[in-house]
Amino acid sequence: MLDAAREVVLAVGVRRTTLTDVARRAGLSRMTIYRRWPDVHALVADLMTREWLRVADRFATEDPVTAAVATVGALRGHPLWRKIVEVDPELLLPYLLWRRGASQEVMLSLVGSAVARGQERGTVRPGDR
Repeated sequence: MLDAAREVVLAVGVRRTTLTDVARRAGLSRMTIYRRWPDVHALVADLMTREWLRVADRFATEDPVTAAVATVGALRGHPLWRKIVEVDPELLLPYLLWRRGASQEVMLSLVGSAVARGQERGTVRPGDR
């Protein structure tokens, strides 16, 4: 279902994505999707979380600075990120200005773990994480 949602968002953007389109693309009924997500916004939020964490996870074992630079670069080039920025940038405003989403919480945890690893290896100075 998330793969189908990704395809639809990449084709038409978030604002024009419907659960009907996602269900059709996935070869499922709308009710199957409604059993898991109450609306298209929740589905897209889970899709974004999955996609961003896949990117961040690729660099999780690297030096914290290298990982941060690589993750930001990979996110900037990610097709879903680019589609949202180009077509539906207002979707990102709440996460930039008012609230932290699930992706941000996990990313903060990854950064904390990377800093701790760097401190253990001596590549990051001691101090609060």
